[in-house]
Amino acid sequence: MNKYHLLGAPYYASRTPLDDPELLAYAEDYASVKGLTAILRG
Repeated sequence: MNKYHLLGAPYYASRTPLDDPELLAYAEDYASVKGLTAILRG
């Protein structure tokens, strides 16, 4: 059982990887500033 099921909310995710280099670069930079590690899969 996952959190979406527990909340009674459907889970929607794209079946294709995100293809937006600018957004991915922003996410990596933001994570770095916050001391986090961006985990990107593709």
